[in-house]
Amino acid sequence: MRILMVEDEVPKQRHIASFLNDVVRDLDLQVAKSVNSAVESLEAQNFDLMLLDMSLPTFDQDNDETGGRPQGFGGIEVAREMQMAGIHCKIVVITGYEVFPKGDGGQLNIGQLKADLQGEFAGLVVGVLHYNSALDEWKTNLLDIFQEVGVALR
Repeated sequence: MRILMVEDEVPKQRHIASFLNDVVRDLDLQVAKSVNSAVESLEAQNFDLMLLDMSLPTFDQDNDETGGRPQGFGGIEVAREMQMAGIHCKIVVITGYEVFPKGDGGQLNIGQLKADLQGEFAGLVVGVLHYNSALDEWKTNLLDIFQEVGVALR
């Protein structure tokens, strides 16, 4: 099972990766840390599934680079690039936010985000879940999604 995890926060990356290594059989996990590195990875290789954070920097961050403009909906940009390039890979959005600010001053809750993403990216977005490192609910929700899409579990 080839999975691309797109996540810029190292503690969250490690926590999710540890869980995946425990539950997914024959896991080949790769990590991208920004919109651009995610798109480059998707163009270079085929993945069975992508775990996608919603808030991402434009470029990878390191000691000398800030990562460019932070994008509150960077995950949507990754999905749009996939769609334009004809890349077909199932997407599970894993976000640390339950509410997102909209450009008009309003807010978008995680249920509305899921509906919007599944509408715009029908057939690609198979799940949207809230990640909280202190709770295990995200793990249960992710396992449910894995079973729905046929991920081979241990």
